[in-house]
Amino acid sequence: VLLRTWIDEPGLPDNMPEVRAAGFIEVDLVLEKFNGGASLDEATADTDPTQWLTQQWVRFLQSVPTDISAARLEELDARYGLTDTGNSEISARWLVLVVRSGHALGKPAWREAINALVHRYGRRKYITPLYAALAQTPDGLAHAEEMYRTARASYHSSAQREIDTLLASKS
Repeated sequence: VLLRTWIDEPGLPDNMPEVRAAGFIEVDLVLEKFNGGASLDEATADTDPTQWLTQQWVRFLQSVPTDISAARLEELDARYGLTDTGNSEISARWLVLVVRSGHALGKPAWREAINALVHRYGRRKYITPLYAALAQTPDGLAHAEEMYRTARASYHSSAQREIDTLLASKS
């Protein structure tokens, strides 16, 4: 087992086993196909994403390129109900993807979902990436500032400081 190497030496020993989660392998195969241009049906032919765990959805949503078309986003949303999911981890990642793709503000349901998220959750892990993504464009920044004016009072002081700084640096 090379006990001394594991305990006393820096880094990871050469005999460390490679651990790969089957669920992530499944997601990575779908991503390879989907990001390669395959239709959603083709990309998911061998799996059922409705059965994915939250961590699998997070991996998927964080790995979809931001240059995705509005049509592909709408297809994902129609198939899996991502805008209306009750899962805050999935919702936050989905909405960041939608914002970074540049299509969020043009679709009322996505705008409303973004507004709902920043007013419902004050956790920095959800709101900071969303505000940061919005602040990348003039229209997004204006929308972020508008939402923040009404949501700020409900945030913890550390979240307020972080978002204050973020938005001020983009104005």
